Amino acid sequence: MSFPAFARPIGAAGEPECRYSICTLVTDPSEYGEMVESFIRAGFQPGFCEFLYCDNSASNRFDAYSAYNEFLASSRGKYIVLCHQDILLAFDGIDALERSIRKLDALDPAWALLGNAGGVAPWQTVIRITHADGREQNSGSFPVRVESLDENFILAKRSANLCLSHDLHGFHFYGTDICQIAGSLGLSAWVVDFRLLHKSSGKYGASFAEAYQAICRKYRSAHRGGYIQTTCALIPVGPSWWRQQRAMFLLLRTLKKRGGDTPESREEQARLLGLLGRWNFAFQLVIYKIAVPYFNLCRSIRKRYSTAQRRVT
Repeated sequence: MSFPAFARPIGAAGEPECRYSICTLVTDPSEYGEMVESFIRAGFQPGFCEFLYCDNSASNRFDAYSAYNEFLASSRGKYIVLCHQDILLAFDGIDALERSIRKLDALDPAWALLGNAGGVAPWQTVIRITHADGREQNSGSFPVRVESLDENFILAKRSANLCLSHDLHGFHFYGTDICQIAGSLGLSAWVVDFRLLHKSSGKYGASFAEAYQAICRKYRSAHRGGYIQTTCALIPVGPSWWRQQRAMFLLLRTLKKRGGDTPESREEQARLLGLLGRWNFAFQLVIYKIAVPYFNLCRSIRKRYSTAQRRVT
C-alpha cells in the first residue's frame, strides 16, 4: 500500500529556506536601516538571509515577548537572530559567527542559544561588547555557558522550537526567560566571542521594575530555590524571603554603580531602599562586605588547586 498523495513525511517541507533570519523590533526605521546595512556589509546577504521586523514606530503594537514569539514562529532561517535596532556589526561579521557556531556544535550539540553577553552565576557575567563611547567589555575566554543572555543580540536554533513565556510582558528580561525555557527543555545557552557595537547601555525605570517583579514572581514558583544571574540584575527563585531581600539589595547596588545619575535611576533606588528599609540595607551591606571577599578567596583557592592538579596529571 502506498502513502496518500496529499500526505508528506515529516520534515519534507519544513526544512529552513535560508541560513539566517534577522529579526528586530523597530521604533526608529532610520536606525533600523543603519543596522541592516551593517549586517549586509558584514556578509549577511539577502540571498541567504531574511530581514524581518515588527513595526512599533507609530505606537507599541508589540511588546518584546509577543514580537519575539512571532519571529520564532514565522522565521524560515536555520538560525534566528533576535537583535536590537541600535546595534552595528562594526567589528565581527558572518565568518566570526560561523566559527562560533561550529565551535559550539563540537563542544555541546545540545546548545540552542548564543549571544554576546550573559549571566553565569551570582556576581559573574561574561560580556563581549563595544559601546558607543568606545568602551570595550571583553571577559576573555569564550565560549561560556550561561543562565541568561543580554537582549541586544541573541541567536536561536530554529530546530530548538523555542518560544517565550506567554504570561510575561514588556521589554525587559526576555533574554533571561528564553534561556530558562531552553534549560527546562534540556538545551543550553552560551556567550561567544562575537564583537559588535551597541549604541545604548539600557534604561532603568518603572517598566524595568515592573518586569523585574513579574519575572521574580514567575520563577519563584518555577524553581525550588537559588538565583538567576542576568547582566543587569540578580533574580531570586524559590519561596525564600531572604533571597528576595538579598536580590533587592544587590539590584540597589547595581543601580548605584551602573544606573547613572538619572531621575529614573534615583527614583528606582529610592523605591528599593524604601522596600528594604535602612536598617535592613545596612545589615545586607555588612554581610556583602564579608561574603564577597570570602567567595573570592574560595574561588582563588579552588582555581589554584585545579591548576596544581592539572600540572600533576
